[in-house]
Amino acid sequence: MSDNTSLDATGFACGACDTPLFQSKDIITTILSGAMGKSLLVRNPRTNVVFSSGEKQTRLTTGMHITRDIECFTCHKPLGWYYVKAFEADQKFKEGAYLIEKSLLVPVKPAAQPSVFSFLWKQ
Repeated sequence: MSDNTSLDATGFACGACDTPLFQSKDIITTILSGAMGKSLLVRNPRTNVVFSSGEKQTRLTTGMHITRDIECFTCHKPLGWYYVKAFEADQKFKEGAYLIEKSLLVPVKPAAQPSVFSFLWKQ
């Protein structure tokens, strides 16, 4: 997928199965890189993002972290990881957030009519 994860979307869905994952307003930053390249750091993804592993210590370019892998609830495609703990003071903002690979997402544009998934976007 090219960089079709435009931020004018109302949200983002799994690129493999179109399951809604999170709203654009949940994005903390767009400048991080994951294992596959550009990634989004997200708070509060919907219930369709689940853990696929236990906690593990991971050395990243920004230092040591404790992470958990995450995947799509519907198709189980890996999406990225969850930051449990950051050991560097300047990385603490990542704790409790999800790093999701942009290449694994598709944008959800505003619909003229409510979709069957619109309940996922309500707070």
